[in-house]
Amino acid sequence: MKADGCGSVLTWMIMPDKDRGKDYNHSGFIDLIISGLIGLRPRSDGVLEIHPLLPEGVWDHFCLDLVLYHDHWLTILYDRRGTYYGKGAGLRVFDQGFEIAIHQDLSPFEVKLKEVAVFQRSPDLPLNAILHHNYTGAQP
Repeated sequence: MKADGCGSVLTWMIMPDKDRGKDYNHSGFIDLIISGLIGLRPRSDGVLEIHPLLPEGVWDHFCLDLVLYHDHWLTILYDRRGTYYGKGAGLRVFDQGFEIAIHQDLSPFEVKLKEVAVFQRSPDLPLNAILHHNYTGAQP
């Protein structure tokens, strides 16, 4: 399973359960990664809460890309040294390709999300180019 779409490969070994089949962990496992390890906590009040469970110094970088969250296409990336993704050190949040938050470490924080119109993708633009970290067309 490729858990990050921003360039590095993170492989998780999941043992199939003989009684439930090979797809049993499909939704539940990735939810633990997104809401637990990376720390994207669901809320209904227009606030994005990030509360990573990773201790400082364990991973040098991670990226959670193309997450649809209340009509916002989010990218959450962390780069301890700022050299892997080339966006600078720390934890960064992008909304539809625009940087909306920078946090220097992995401590919990919140970001107020602006109301946005639902993003309408041009049929000529590949989906993976909309928010991919190497795509610079949507950057200010």
